[in-house]
Amino acid sequence: MIFFKVLQNYPSSDVRHKITYLSAVALILSYLAVPFLVMQNSLILLDPLFLPILLLVPVFLWISFVDFRKYIIPDWCNIAVLVLSLIYFLSVDVFYLSSHFFGALMAFVISFAVRQIFIYLRDKEVLGFGDVKLFSACGFLLGYEGVPSAILLSSVIGLMLLLVRKIFQKKINTQISVLAFGPCICFGTWVVWWTGPVRFCLGCE
Repeated sequence: MIFFKVLQNYPSSDVRHKITYLSAVALILSYLAVPFLVMQNSLILLDPLFLPILLLVPVFLWISFVDFRKYIIPDWCNIAVLVLSLIYFLSVDVFYLSSHFFGALMAFVISFAVRQIFIYLRDKEVLGFGDVKLFSACGFLLGYEGVPSAILLSSVIGLMLLLVRKIFQKKINTQISVLAFGPCICFGTWVVWWTGPVRFCLGCE
């Protein structure tokens, strides 16, 4: 409650800046925490083979900050995700590259279809084309098995952010009309890459 009262004393633009800084700190800590929470031996992160994957962190963070502030995702960021992913898989997983290319295609088709359906039915763009391209790049990173989990987790994160946004709008009397979905895609992808895809199995022991 004290936090909301403090924010009420600032203009809406200042509130947005403060939320950006708080989000930046939370995102950085979250990205750093995920590998350490998942991996039993964190020293494996020092392996040079993991360098392309670790370099995804600043790329994902930049995408998140730019999308949050300007509602755009720079094309070079999508290219960086693709290139870093390709470098990693050429080093350790070259025989399964086809599944990653299919993952990129699968993510593009699903996200583009969702975008077009909402435009047709509601005349509303719920996904920008930058989000579609980002989904495709992340689909290449995860492969086709990880795409459904990334879409599911990104959607859940997005719904949670919508709920938080509504609370903010009521508490501090400001309007934020657009939700930046890029941060949801990035963090959802990061979590799925480290934890693996969600497996739905009926009757499993």
